[in-house]
Amino acid sequence: MLYEMASGRMAFHGGTAHDAILNRAPIPLSRLIPELPAKLEDIVNKALEKDRNLRYQNAADIQADLQRLKRYADSTRVSAS
Repeated sequence: MLYEMASGRMAFHGGTAHDAILNRAPIPLSRLIPELPAKLEDIVNKALEKDRNLRYQNAADIQADLQRLKRYADSTRVSAS
């Protein structure tokens, strides 16, 4: 869902979406949205990781990473102005 929120398109679609989820990677977000922060792409990629041991283990972990990203984006915006 995070991929879809960032890109406006589903990460996996078609009749064999289940196979795609298990075996294929979606189009890299940086290819779809070049200006997307690399840190957000890292978070999305970790959420979509095929190896369950490398994926987020709970919602609190992804929430913490998203909060760090927001804090970083906010501080970058303040220092740029």
